[in-house]
Amino acid sequence: MTVCVCDCEPGRRPQSGPAGLLATRGRGLLLVAAFADDWAAVAQGDCVKAVWFSFAVDDGPPDPQPSGCS
Repeated sequence: MTVCVCDCEPGRRPQSGPAGLLATRGRGLLLVAAFADDWAAVAQGDCVKAVWFSFAVDDGPPDPQPSGCS
């Protein structure tokens, strides 16, 4: 299964890394990296940022890397 999420807020770019103990954001990509077979954060057209991730379902192979969100 492959999931793609777009966020058109121009103020923030996706970043992976440790979040502070009291931080209210910054853990999303850590969760994606922990559970996904493959993932990326990319710039996409008018959408400032898109994060996609894929993982195997029912012991099948993960979907190929998507070319973009639609």
